[in-house]
Amino acid sequence: MHITKSIGMAAAGLAAIAATPALAATYNLGTLPNNTYVNTIKPLTPLKPSDTITFMIGAFGNVSYNLFGRVPNAVVKFFYGAVGSGKAVTVLGTKSRYFYTPAGNYYAVVTGAPRSRVSYNLRLKYEPAPAPGPAGFLVFGAGAAFMAARKRRANAKAAA
Repeated sequence: MHITKSIGMAAAGLAAIAATPALAATYNLGTLPNNTYVNTIKPLTPLKPSDTITFMIGAFGNVSYNLFGRVPNAVVKFFYGAVGSGKAVTVLGTKSRYFYTPAGNYYAVVTGAPRSRVSYNLRLKYEPAPAPGPAGFLVFGAGAAFMAARKRRANAKAAA
């Protein structure tokens, strides 16, 4: 009778643990620096199979990322906007990719199916969009001069 009562209490305790919702951690990286890798080495466990990583980008540019680790079925998804209400900006299920982004707030959600405590590394690198070189300014200036001359000719023709 004593053994049956102990087993029943242990089963109730395990059921309560299993019913506990999965806990996700949120990590804030702040503003990503230019041309520098930022690593987030974090653990995932069966009770915490996902993390949210927030960061900000100061200007339009390119963000590249790699997801390393031995997390089964690992997926990283990127979103633009506030946590929980953002719009997806990448293809689902990718582990290594890049995307072009405007300035703003972003967050990444890393999920997996770990059977035990395993670590992952989400490496981010932000590269600002390059400024147009001298050839770009030359083409833009020539186009603007052409448009001004065309408008002058049209105005002169209309006045005559």
